[in-house]
Amino acid sequence: MDRLIARTAHIDDVGYYGGFVATASVDEWVAFLGSIVPSTNPLQVMPPLQRRNLGYRLQLMEFDCALLLLDRESTAPFYSTLHGSVRSMKIQQICVLAHSILEGVGAHLWRAGQTAANLPVNPANKVRVTLWQPALVADVMGSQNPPQTTAAALSAQLAGITGWRDRVHMDRFEPNDGLHFNEFTYAAAFDPTYRTFRMALSAIAQPWPDTCLNEVI
Repeated sequence: MDRLIARTAHIDDVGYYGGFVATASVDEWVAFLGSIVPSTNPLQVMPPLQRRNLGYRLQLMEFDCALLLLDRESTAPFYSTLHGSVRSMKIQQICVLAHSILEGVGAHLWRAGQTAANLPVNPANKVRVTLWQPALVADVMGSQNPPQTTAAALSAQLAGITGWRDRVHMDRFEPNDGLHFNEFTYAAAFDPTYRTFRMALSAIAQPWPDTCLNEVI
């Protein structure tokens, strides 16, 4: 599979090293997001500005995942792998991006469900995690054929992503806390976040763009 790779100036064999792989366009992601809860009711359709905001986040998710997917398995001597600190920062960024995107999608699903049930909803109000995560879980479980997970397992995985996102915040500090920065490893943070994000988002909307996020790890 083609991935974005960092190529140093002295490498001439472009065919072998693949050059740079472009991400999907924001318009592709906007169209993808528009297929979530398709409806003739404008109150149930994700607003265009929200789709574009999420589209840019998805494009950045692609870019960072392309770097991390390469670095995660890189053994070739001429590949530029990420410095340890950069790697941790990128994994932190992936955790925050994944949470932000799933939060936006889950909040939309909850609002659409409220509208379908003729219940009042204010699009300007924030949707609590206790509302958007169950809405996302329900939609994923209803869309999977065959099921890839259980509702309880997916809820736990989403809670894990929220936990990683919360580690980035520094609004409180416990005296016995570890050094959070060092906890953002492939095995602990990136792999479960990437798998959950990819499984959840690809289950609820089609078609999934041609992207490095298709890569299974």
